[in-house]
Amino acid sequence: MVALLEKTPKTARRAKHQLATTLKKQMAERNVTISDLARKLDTGRTSIRRLLDPENTSITLQTIAKAADALGLAITLQARQLTGAELTTLARRMVNAPTKSEADRIEDQIVAGFYGKPHNATHSKNQHS
Repeated sequence: MVALLEKTPKTARRAKHQLATTLKKQMAERNVTISDLARKLDTGRTSIRRLLDPENTSITLQTIAKAADALGLAITLQARQLTGAELTTLARRMVNAPTKSEADRIEDQIVAGFYGKPHNATHSKNQHS
């Protein structure tokens, strides 16, 4: 799943939803219960329920990797610069932003997506002027 740079919690929820859905599907296909997976990971059922909860984004990469390994899955984490089309979408959102602070936040995302690094200098100068 690739999402445009948005508010981190929203992006994290999307990623966790996809992960939870994939894990549940694999568990069903392999007839693995929550108890079975808990035993494989040497953890409790409550931990597995949190892992499978699409709204709970507080899990570690280590936990994700262990669960994936136990179910025969590979995990890929990708960070990349935005495409031209994605930058265009962000630019449109910036122009139509309801507030200046929202426009500034989107501008920072555009600069980071284009150059691959945060853009703090401009806003720092403006805040101190």
